Amino acid sequence: MKTINVIAAVDETFGVGKDGKIPWHHPEDFKFFKRMTDGHVVIMGWNTYVDLLTYSKTGDGTVLPGRECIVVTSQLLPHERVDGDGNRGITLECKQQLPIHRAATISDALNIARNMGGDVFFIGGERIFEAGLNMADCVYLTVVPGNHNCDRFFPAEKLRNNFQIYNKREGENGLEFRTYVHNIWGPLNPPY
Repeated sequence: MKTINVIAAVDETFGVGKDGKIPWHHPEDFKFFKRMTDGHVVIMGWNTYVDLLTYSKTGDGTVLPGRECIVVTSQLLPHERVDGDGNRGITLECKQQLPIHRAATISDALNIARNMGGDVFFIGGERIFEAGLNMADCVYLTVVPGNHNCDRFFPAEKLRNNFQIYNKREGENGLEFRTYVHNIWGPLNPPY
């Protein structure tokens, strides 16, 4: 059975984004995110996917190499097309199978993830975090110092009411890495 996780970086007000972007840049947090999610399945919303596209070097819509990505959206992904009859498919320019999939709902995303290797990580945005906390075993939070005037927030109240802190460690530049486990079904020893 796969472990279901939520991973995020938040500021001191539990902000996660501003104007569709992450309002800080901490290489140590990026390395932590990569180490935790590499080889696993990541589930994200459309805005998170679009933000990650700005960092993509492939140009084919691939984001986060080394991970299977599922985008919860009704919009077409860059490598998809609709023909004149309304049939959806893969563009001719994209003959290989990309490690990115589209799902209409969280439930659909989890069904897709069931057939993939690794565990599941919900990586954002707001609604994806909210849904992920309903079923997560563990939450991995990087706390970034300061208030970054965010307009998107992590569901802190749900975290406080349903999870307990398992581990906390200090990072560079004031970062704090926290691991939470679910109060009822969370593992006694988180896998990561």
